[in-house]
Amino acid sequence: EKNLRRDGLATIGGVLTSVLITALFWNKAPLVDLILGGSGIGTITGVASAVAMAWNEPPGAMDSTDTREKEAAVKAGIVKPGE
Repeated sequence: EKNLRRDGLATIGGVLTSVLITALFWNKAPLVDLILGGSGIGTITGVASAVAMAWNEPPGAMDSTDTREKEAAVKAGIVKPGE
């Protein structure tokens, strides 16, 4: 779940920042450079915020969610028991 959260925040940050950077600096640089630069900055920001949130969680905070997800995956036949 931590990887999913990190990827989600990175994607959201990349999309929002690419739109924001493009809107702010519309006439200052080529459009492709604005979109790629903004998405890079947003992706880095999203990953950094996910890492910061992971550092602030108490140890074992995600264990119950992970256990429930694993049990649901076993019931659905996605993974074998014990994996």
